[in-house]
Amino acid sequence: MQDKQPLEVIAADLHRSEDTIGQKCRRLSLKVVVNRPRKTVTTTSEVVIPKDLSSIQEALQILAAALKTAVKQVLNQHVGLI
Repeated sequence: MQDKQPLEVIAADLHRSEDTIGQKCRRLSLKVVVNRPRKTVTTTSEVVIPKDLSSIQEALQILAAALKTAVKQVLNQHVGLI
């Protein structure tokens, strides 16, 4: 056998299953490398920001107003229970 043979080739030469050969390699502390096809990944380097995006201050004001409204509703519910 030659070095760096695929597991399938070694298993076929020895008339054993790939799992058996892989287990033996692990027991002998041999490095088992599995070659898998790589997925192609694409990334975009440009981020498109919408023009109608609110400023940070506007977004915080909207959030504060929503929180005040939610707190008022919860307080009104609790006052109604008393």
